Order: sequence, then structure tokens, then C-alpha cells
Amino acid sequence: MSVRLFVLASVHETMRAEDVLRKHSLRCRTIPKPRVVKADCGVALVCPIEQADRARSSLAAAGIEPVADLTYTPRRGGLFDNG
Repeated sequence: MSVRLFVLASVHETMRAEDVLRKHSLRCRTIPKPRVVKADCGVALVCPIEQADRARSSLAAAGIEPVADLTYTPRRGGLFDNG
């Protein structure tokens, strides 16, 4: 199952983005940044692919601009299967 992956400039900004998305009732989860993504921050924020547009809009409204925004398919999948 693919998810939308947002990589931000720092862990602090990732936590801020997670807070913004949750306040907008969007499902999200912080995960270790996949090795294929080249960025200084070691974590990434993922959300279900069907919520990607709302997530992107919510982040932009809060003045948060990801350094990477891409569709990602985790090897193990199931990031949102259990809530």
C-alpha cells in the first residue's frame, strides 16, 4: 500500500507538521526517513495516499514546505492498517 511521504528540514519541523495534520483530523505517522530519500532530517511524515492533497494544503496554510513530497511504498506496508 502506497503512502504519501513528506520530508521536512528538521525533526522539529516534522513534529510541527504532524501536529498541524492531526489538528486537521488527518491520519499521519512519523517514520525513519527511507534511505532512498536524500535529506538531512532523519525522519519523515507519512499519510494515507487518499489524504495527500488535504495534507499538502494544510501544511502550506501553516507555512510548512516539505523538502520532499513523494509517493512511497514501504517494504512491509500496513502503516495505517491498525489505526
